[in-house]
Formats: sequence, structure tokens, C-alpha cells
Amino acid sequence: MTQGKNASPFFLQKLIPRNKKPLLPIYRNLLSMGSIGYYLHTEDGWRTRVYIYNHFALLNDAPFQAAWEARFFTRAGDVAARRTGTFVNPETVILETADIPGLDQYGIISVHIKDAKTDRMLHELYSSVFFTEFFVPGTKKSIMAHCLSGSPKASHCGMDHMSTSWTTPAGFRPTLYLGNSCRFQSFFHPACGHAAVTFINHRGEKKTIQLKPLPQLGCQKVDLFGQFPEIEPHVGSGPYSMHVLGKNILHKPFMTQTNGTVVLGEHL
Repeated sequence: MTQGKNASPFFLQKLIPRNKKPLLPIYRNLLSMGSIGYYLHTEDGWRTRVYIYNHFALLNDAPFQAAWEARFFTRAGDVAARRTGTFVNPETVILETADIPGLDQYGIISVHIKDAKTDRMLHELYSSVFFTEFFVPGTKKSIMAHCLSGSPKASHCGMDHMSTSWTTPAGFRPTLYLGNSCRFQSFFHPACGHAAVTFINHRGEKKTIQLKPLPQLGCQKVDLFGQFPEIEPHVGSGPYSMHVLGKNILHKPFMTQTNGTVVLGEHL
């Protein structure tokens, strides 16, 4: 394998001959599960475009053979679709949910980019990076988002997250998407994702809501003002913070706001 003159020294240090540790890729790939994001494929027209980039070739400053896998999960945590492929150059693969049958209206997407069977391999755990675009075809409604940098986990863990300041303009409705990061088999395993959300308004007053339990790799959509009408007068149109406290949930919930014409979105 050749490297370019501008190859990342840090990346090159992580490469070792593949025949030096022949069993390592088996365990390393089980632990390096890639990164997670959300997808939308709703009845009111929202679709998702997934951008998967061969960042190994970028870091190598030369062609680098890599394989990618994208898995789409239903809101209940079942695998709805799986796509795989390979690339060599610093190129981008684009997946359109409109072209993938069997998807749920929303859910989690997991993307794993790994070194293919070349003479050298990464000898440590690593994450994958990808981007998603949420859009309604034929309109100007569009949201760009990065992946969450976290991966599905074969362990249970707590999660405590405080968002930055957030404002819901008058006439807008906020929707929260929250996923379970646990990848244990669901057979004889109860829904283990739990979360409570505390809203702190600009006066420092707090109000907490409890969300329903989430199954493994499941996803929950919460119409905050519709399902919890007490939240709208509590936050008003001023700035507020959201404190998400839970177990086995993705560390960056996804939030959208719309008034029917303009749409806003961001990972918290």
C-alpha cells in the first residue's frame, strides 16, 4: 500500500501489517461498530440522503481500499434494510431512502466504514463519519446533520446531556427524536432505554417529562407540544435549555422545529 506525501502521520502510526495479527480484525470490527444517526421517511414527504465518504483515502493522501455498511432500523429496533459497498479513492457514496424499500417512517441508521482486505490494517478501535440530509423533495425544506460519533454499544451505560440554549419561535412546533444505543439481542431482553427531559426556561423554572421506554436500537418521536401541552406555556418564545437524563440512549438527540413552511433542525 502506498501513501501520499501529505498523509496523516497519526493515521499511518495506526496501520500495521495485516499478517502480524490475523485474528485482530475479527474482534476489532465487532467493537468498532461505526457511528449512528437518524433517518426520516415520513408519510408527509420527508426523505433522507446519506453521504458516506472514504476518509481513509483522505488520511492516506492516496487510494485506500475500504468497505462500508449501512443498516437502517425500524422505530422498534429491527433491521429494515442493509446496504454494503466498497470504495478506493477519496469519494462519496450517496444513499437515498426513497430508493430503499421497507423502511419505517423514522429510525436509527448505523454506518460502519472499515479497512478492506489490504496488506495493512488499523490495529485500534475507530469510529466512522458520515452526514445526513433531511429534505422534502420539490420544496426548500432541508436539514443537514452530522453523525453522532457514537456507536451501538454492547454494554449498558448512563447518559446525562445538557443542550445549549434553544428557542422555539411563535407558531413553530418542536419534535424530539431519541434513540436507544444498546445493541444487545432483544430476545428475552426488555426495553432498556429510559429518559426524562427537563426544560429550564429563561426564568430558571424547571419542568420534567418522562418518556416511554425504548427497545434496543429503537427510536422514539416526541411531539413535545402535542404530547406534553404543559411545555409550550412553560418555555414560551424565550430561550430555554433541555436536560436529557437517561440510560442507554444516544448522547445527541435530534430536534426539529417547523411552522409548516420553514424547518429548523439540530443535534442537541
